[in-house]
Amino acid sequence: MKLGFLFGFLVYYALLLIFYSQAYPYMDEGFTTNVEFGDIDYRTGYVILTPYEEDFNSWDFIQWYFFDGWYLVYNDGHCVDDDNDDCFISPADENASTYTTKDIDLTLCKDSEEIIIQAYISTEGVTGYNALILQVSDDSGAPDTSIGIFANNTMNGTRQMNISSDYAVDTFRLGFYALINDAGSFYIDDVSVSCYVDDDYLSEEAEVDTSIGIGDFLLFAGFGIGLPDDTPSWFTYTFAVWQSIITILFMAFLYQAIRGS
Repeated sequence: MKLGFLFGFLVYYALLLIFYSQAYPYMDEGFTTNVEFGDIDYRTGYVILTPYEEDFNSWDFIQWYFFDGWYLVYNDGHCVDDDNDDCFISPADENASTYTTKDIDLTLCKDSEEIIIQAYISTEGVTGYNALILQVSDDSGAPDTSIGIFANNTMNGTRQMNISSDYAVDTFRLGFYALINDAGSFYIDDVSVSCYVDDDYLSEEAEVDTSIGIGDFLLFAGFGIGLPDDTPSWFTYTFAVWQSIITILFMAFLYQAIRGS
């Protein structure tokens, strides 16, 4: 009789293992990715991926290395009107560069046709030929490749420039060079680096590490821990209690079977 009960429990746990192996890939724990999905764009089957955004909030503008006079300004009429109202301004009447000091991981953009650089640009007191040059790098260093004129003379609004997907690496950096010939300053706000990626490709990249760890299975089989995050709490608690009782009974029958054999 005891061996019969033990056999029944073993069958139960075997079925539980089969269930868990099939359900695990659909549980939240089976997906590990930091991809942030944006809105579906007009191009069917593509999403816009934005690995980097900088609004120059007071707590994260330190990602930018500024020198030769670039500095942060608050509550300025040339900044984007958001909750922060802050942006970067180039020095007046002086050439200067500013660039990111932390690498931007663009590897998820490697299958994209191009990378999109956007920024809100406005000018003040511009005279003569003034230009804001976009610079990029793919070697963890200061941007050393001038891509072209990002903004020139009078500008007030969001400017976009597309660059080659060859820069889709994990060591990408970008910067801006203010070429001041006569007078004036450039303001930079709302900088972003984006790309279009095929939806199927993103799905494949997101679905990783779906194997079952022995620790995960033991927690699930023994105490009912490991259900998906969206499982109702009442069911999670009930299942955990029930599964704990089953485990205690299983251990008791196993002990009795071994002792009586």
